[in-house]
Amino acid sequence: MPIIDYIFAGVALIAAYFAARRTTNPKIKLAFGIGWGLFILGVLLHDNPYLFVSLHIGSIILIVTHLKNIQSCGLNLKKPKESQ
Repeated sequence: MPIIDYIFAGVALIAAYFAARRTTNPKIKLAFGIGWGLFILGVLLHDNPYLFVSLHIGSIILIVTHLKNIQSCGLNLKKPKESQ
């Protein structure tokens, strides 16, 4: 297995950890963990066509969880107005 897979898994773990660390909703924390687990399972076992599907399912879970986390935190992602 190439080293890039392990680096990718580590970066994904760090991103999910820091995103889940700041939320107070336990469901979002659980969803980050499940999404990361499925995603990494698919990355590390991508040679198996049945487990490769878990990569896509995990990705969808992570994307939806990130959006829900942003929504629940009330972050405003609009471009700031230019000051005059």
